[in-house]
Amino acid sequence: MPPRFLTRLLSLALLPMTSLTAGAAEASNPLFEPSTLPFGYPRFDRIRDEHFAPAFTRGMAEHLREVEAIAAAPAEPTFDNTLVALEKSGDLLGRVQRVFFNLVGAHGNDALRAVEKEMAPKLSAHSDAIRLNPALFARINALHARIDQLGLDPESRRLLERTHRDFVRSGARLGEAEKTRLRSLNAEIASLQTTFAQNVLKETNASAVIVDRREELAGLADAEIAAAGAAAKAAGHDGKFALRLINTSGHPHSARWRTAPSASACTGPRSPAAAAAATSTTGNSSPASPACGPNAPPCSATRATPPISSRSRPPPTSVRSTSCSPTSPPPRWPTPAARRPTCSA
Repeated sequence: MPPRFLTRLLSLALLPMTSLTAGAAEASNPLFEPSTLPFGYPRFDRIRDEHFAPAFTRGMAEHLREVEAIAAAPAEPTFDNTLVALEKSGDLLGRVQRVFFNLVGAHGNDALRAVEKEMAPKLSAHSDAIRLNPALFARINALHARIDQLGLDPESRRLLERTHRDFVRSGARLGEAEKTRLRSLNAEIASLQTTFAQNVLKETNASAVIVDRREELAGLADAEIAAAGAAAKAAGHDGKFALRLINTSGHPHSARWRTAPSASACTGPRSPAAAAAATSTTGNSSPASPACGPNAPPCSATRATPPISSRSRPPPTSVRSTSCSPTSPPPRWPTPAARRPTCSA
């Protein structure tokens, strides 16, 4: 029997098994059905990263079918068969989006961020398919044209006005050539926005104050200190401690420090204004020290200043220090590398 024939026969034999496996995977996707938990709370105990992409795909397909049915309805447009029906459409997609974007924003990982990047242009195209649907807009526009005769309550009137305005601003009145161009731009913008947001997240996660000695973290729990040590080791600072940026408006660690970290870094020459400020405060001016370049640690790691808790914050003008003066108020949080102050001559 020819080898090619055997390969074909084997593939045909495995086809039903593959179909069954795919069907079982789809049936086990908890996002396909509303949760039975109180208030429809998501079943996070069952939801896996791999469930989101197929749920997004099915949700967009179902939503488009519902919207097409509304747009192609033979009956004259009414508030109920157009606006209310449109509001009720896309239940699956809305459920998936709420769970996914809350999860990727609060507990994201590489797998979820890959799904986010993949879905960004697809969700943009899905939105355009609805907002640029001429038949659907014709029904909404007809209702808006006689809004005063519909006898709507204030909430319903507001919904019609807002929906009409959103469709117009999304390009519903453009010609076909302009709509094609707009679809392309929207997809590109969605991809770029997602990439930019993920890059900012990576930079934020990489921002940290490196502390040399465990004693400087007095006041933190042992588990927190152990986590800081593990973070420093992962960043290539074995034996030290990394305090990562957690809350940009009030770092929780700083409220519990008994003494502030006093690691020495960024001790370069100061600007004339900074030197004058140091002289007026201390009565003397320290000589210029070795320059620190753009890769220097943030100045918040250079001063043995009592920590600033969320209950005692400096004025906004002191958040961004433009020199490495020891007397300058420390920033409230570690500054990303792209915005770290460099020592001015």
